[in-house]
Amino acid sequence: MLAAGYAPRFSESDWSSSSLEAVRAAAKLILHNHEPYPAIVLDSSFNVLEANAAAWSLLGTEATQTAINMVDAVFLPGPIRDSIENWDEIANYFIHRLRQSVRFRGTNSAVAAKLKQALSAPGVKSLIDQPLGTTNTVLLPVVLQSNGETTRWFTTITSFGGAMDALAEEIMIEQFHPA
Repeated sequence: MLAAGYAPRFSESDWSSSSLEAVRAAAKLILHNHEPYPAIVLDSSFNVLEANAAAWSLLGTEATQTAINMVDAVFLPGPIRDSIENWDEIANYFIHRLRQSVRFRGTNSAVAAKLKQALSAPGVKSLIDQPLGTTNTVLLPVVLQSNGETTRWFTTITSFGGAMDALAEEIMIEQFHPA
């Protein structure tokens, strides 16, 4: 909006700002009450803002480490991508989610840069024109391999209704449930 010469409709606070205190408290309550299963709080560019202990364990890191972006974790070679047994299906679904976010937020948005990065990652070119829903299941499972153990998950996404702040409107809380 600013680039077009218009004032934004809502302010955009920082995740740690006092104006988002109630949002953070609600998110932490959801994360805490979802234990022992993983749950993460994401912004519109899929940066992890908060996570519960189970999610940090699933991500193979600790809350004190540097910021994690789920686009990087899923698409760039590394331990998280390597642990996703059905990576082609997950990556295909994620590309579609990223494209939807770019349509909503614009081609100059941070999520557009993340989509471009994902599309250039190894193994993605063959997925670009693949249709979704070829698994004959209602929910796409996330199948993870870790320490010789395979786990299957499905996820739900929660967002805040009636948000009057750009960041609060874009917050996603993704909860993993055993499949």
